Amino acid sequence: MTILSELNGHISSNKLKLILLATPIVVGSGAYLYYYYRKSGETQTSGNKTKKTITPLDKSLELKNKGNECFRLSKYEDALKLYTEAIQICPVDRNKELSTFYQNRAACYENLKQHEKVVEDCSNAIKNDKLYVKAYLRRGKANEILNRYEDAAFDYYVASCSSAFQNSDHMKLLFEVLEKFAYGKAREVMAKRTVNTFQIYLFRHIINKFSRDPLKFKSKISNNYNEVVTNLLKDDSNDDSLDLDLKLLKGTIEMLIGKNESGEERLRKIVDTCEENDYKINSEKIDSTNPDVYYIRSQMHLISKSFENAINDLNKSIEFDPNFACAIGQKLYIEYQQSMMLNNFIKKNSIIEEFEKAVNKFPKSNELLLLYFQILLSNNETKKAESFINKALENDDTDPTLYVYRALVYVEEGDLEKTREYLDKALKIDSKCSFAYEIYADLCSKLENMKDASSYLESAINCSTTFEDVKNLILKHKSLELQNKAPSFS
Repeated sequence: MTILSELNGHISSNKLKLILLATPIVVGSGAYLYYYYRKSGETQTSGNKTKKTITPLDKSLELKNKGNECFRLSKYEDALKLYTEAIQICPVDRNKELSTFYQNRAACYENLKQHEKVVEDCSNAIKNDKLYVKAYLRRGKANEILNRYEDAAFDYYVASCSSAFQNSDHMKLLFEVLEKFAYGKAREVMAKRTVNTFQIYLFRHIINKFSRDPLKFKSKISNNYNEVVTNLLKDDSNDDSLDLDLKLLKGTIEMLIGKNESGEERLRKIVDTCEENDYKINSEKIDSTNPDVYYIRSQMHLISKSFENAINDLNKSIEFDPNFACAIGQKLYIEYQQSMMLNNFIKKNSIIEEFEKAVNKFPKSNELLLLYFQILLSNNETKKAESFINKALENDDTDPTLYVYRALVYVEEGDLEKTREYLDKALKIDSKCSFAYEIYADLCSKLENMKDASSYLESAINCSTTFEDVKNLILKHKSLELQNKAPSFS
C-alpha cells in the first residue's frame, strides 16, 4: 500500500492537502499533482504549469449559450451564426445536444420568416431526437404556413401523441390543420366528378328538409330525380325562369356538392334580402314569410358555426310554419348540444322532454326521429333508441341509412354478428351506401384491422355524394394513416 492511499484512508482531504504541501520530501511533488488531477479531471501538465482542457463539446455548448443570449435580445442573425458554429463543432455522436442546436437555429429562422429553413432544421433536430415535441410543433407551424397541411397534420399528431391526446392546445392545432387538409382534398375529389348524382333516398332527404315542396311532388319522387338535379345545375341561364323554391333547392344542392361559392352567393342573394322584401323573381316579390328561406339561412349559419343566429332563424321558420318538423328537430338538437357543452343538465332534460313531445306529434318525420335517436344513443339508452329507429324503418324501409343506424344499436350492445347483418342489408339496398362503408371502417379500426379499415374508408369516400361527407371521410382516413405512422411515446 502506498503512502498516499494510507493517508487517504485515515485523514480527511483538507488535512491531506496540508500534509502533502508541508512534507514534499516524503510524498514528493508528483504525488501532489496526481492527487490534484484526480480531483479535478480537467487539467493537464505543461512543464510545471497546469492548463484547462476545452473539448469540442464544451466549445459548442459555450457557443449555444452565447446564441441564447443573442436570441433573448432579438439579435436573430447573430444567434443564428453562433448556433451554426455550435452545430459544426459538436461531436456527431452527441445527439441530444445537436437536436437542441438545430431546434434553436430553427427558432431563429422562424423569426426571420425563412420557413423552409425552419422545416429543414426541425427535421434535423428530429433525426437526432425522434421524440422532440417542440421540434414537431415548430415544424408543423412552418408546414402549415407553407400550405403543406398533410405534413403539418403529421407533426401536430405526434405532438398530441406525446400527451396521450390530453393537451387541448395541441389537439386544436391538429384538428384545424386536418380540416384544412380534408377541405382541399375534398375539393379535388369533387372537381373530378363530371356528373353530380344523388341516390333517390338522399334526394328525398334534401326535399324533406323543405317546408314547402320545391318540386311540387314531394310525395311521389320518381326516377327522374337525377334529371331534375342535372337540369338545375346545368348552367345559370335559366335562373330567371326559376321560382323561389327552385332557387333555394338549387343553392342548397350546390352547397352540398361543394360548389360553395356559387351556392352561397345564390342563397345569400335571397336570404339577405328577404326581410326587406325587395328582390323580385318573375316580377313577384319574395314572400318574407316563407319558412324555407329562414331554414336555409340557419344552415348557412351552422356552416360558419354561428349557432345563436342559426337558432334565431330556426325560430322564425317555426313561427311561419309551426308544423315544420325538420326545423323543430334541428333547433332542439342544437340547443341540446349547447346544454351538453355547458354541463347544463336541467336544460338538457328540458330539451329531451321537448323532443318527446315533438316525435309524438310528428311520428312520420324521419328527420326528427333520427335526431332524437342520436341523442338517445349518445346517452346509452339503446332500447329506447332502437324503438325510434324501428319507427323510422316502418315509415320507409327502402332507405339504407336507416339500416346502418339500426346497426349502430348493435354496435353499442357489442353484437358484431347483428351489426354486420344490418350493414349488409344497407349495402344490398344500395351498394354505394357510403354510411355503411364508414361504419364497417370503424369496426375494423376497433378490431385493429387497419388495412381493411382504410379500404372501407376509401370506398366510403368514392361513394359519398355531398362535399361535407367527402371532407369528413377524408379527415377520418388521414387520422387513421397518422395513427399508423406516428412514433410511439410508450
